[in-house]
Amino acid sequence: MSTVAEIESAIDHLTLPELVHVQSAVQKRVAEKVQTYPWGEGDKEIPNECALMSERSLARDWDRPEEDAAWANL
Repeated sequence: MSTVAEIESAIDHLTLPELVHVQSAVQKRVAEKVQTYPWGEGDKEIPNECALMSERSLARDWDRPEEDAAWANL
């Protein structure tokens, strides 16, 4: 199984048409996995696919010292 770094490195070498195809395939597979994940009884609903797909991207903004400072007093 590939690590995230190996996957990211492979993505860096793809052409634009290949990237579009991979993106579509990955989104489809993630949606399938989320729908079939054995959620616990305490889980009320399956998390929104969009939220799951965007978490990593948003984390780049959230995981910055400026953000920590902005929220420090709350």
